[in-house]
Amino acid sequence: MTNPITKYRDDYAPLLESKALDGVIWGKDKILLFRVLGDTEAASKLAFQTSHTFSFSPDKETIKTKDGNVIRDNGTETEVSIEAIQKKGDPLFGLLTVAVLEGLTLEVWEVTVDEDLKTEAGYPAAYARGQLTAWEWPAGAEEEATVTGTLLVEGKPKWGYTPLSADQETAVEYAFRDAGAIPTEA
Repeated sequence: MTNPITKYRDDYAPLLESKALDGVIWGKDKILLFRVLGDTEAASKLAFQTSHTFSFSPDKETIKTKDGNVIRDNGTETEVSIEAIQKKGDPLFGLLTVAVLEGLTLEVWEVTVDEDLKTEAGYPAAYARGQLTAWEWPAGAEEEATVTGTLLVEGKPKWGYTPLSADQETAVEYAFRDAGAIPTEA
């Protein structure tokens, strides 16, 4: 008998690679990048992300029959919840606010920025499209103003690899620089 997971090997390759199971993946190494569907600019990172969650909720229904229960599969709903601290002047915060108000479809990437998992194609990533169904700006008196949101995914997420531009890499975390003189451009 053939392993039933074999038929999914190509679609889910980044998830099924043995390398992906070596060691610990830290939450701080997983970032979300966003872009409005149809925009041609590079995707952007929401500043000061504190956490996010990909939730997969299979919709199963049990039907009682005279011969026993039968399970009906009504598909799987996928959501991405987002939490961040609001940053002054973050253009993506404004863009996501417009997206929820105008019902725009967003693209989202969850990129695992881990050098051990990086390939020639880039970093492992999940990709999805969907719309924000919630976007809140909690603002307590004695804490940072935050933002929380929920993106409802259309269809199934896809897995693959994505490179990050120099600007995207900088948005993740600044890199080490030596203390030598910095050459100026002519």
